[in-house]
Amino acid sequence: MPTKRVRTNRNLIVTEMSSSEREGLLNGHFWCAEPPKERQAELWQEHAAELVEFWTSDPAEWSRAGNKRGFGAPPPAGLFRRPAAWWKFSEHRRQRILGSPGPWDDDELHFGVPRFGCDEDRFEGEKGFLIRNAALLLPAEKEALKAEGNPAVLKAALRPTTIQ
Repeated sequence: MPTKRVRTNRNLIVTEMSSSEREGLLNGHFWCAEPPKERQAELWQEHAAELVEFWTSDPAEWSRAGNKRGFGAPPPAGLFRRPAAWWKFSEHRRQRILGSPGPWDDDELHFGVPRFGCDEDRFEGEKGFLIRNAALLLPAEKEALKAEGNPAVLKAALRPTTIQ
């Protein structure tokens, strides 16, 4: 499938992203035909930083600014959340906290947990996962943890970690 590319200068090629592709990378729901995984990976690689920045922004501020949810324009999820594509194209998986069947293929996972046949409550939350893997926290998330003032959580979140 040909991709839409716009040459911006001699060395940089920017891949255009449709509103359906943007929404699919953010919340996992493509409202048109889902593009091939290679196309999704290419878009994610190029637009990951801007999508994570948007997805972790404050939903209340987004609404106050007059933004409305529509096709291709899902509202941000807020701090301690990651877009669907972050889970899909990284090696991160949330831990089971109660016994449940598994393992699952990558195509069966949604936001790092099984899409079907398993209660999401059997897995750690996104915030818990990010605190456990503190190297993945954004600066704003570290500041929010400091503001919460829970010493145990703060100590766990700010300790040096190696992501498995």
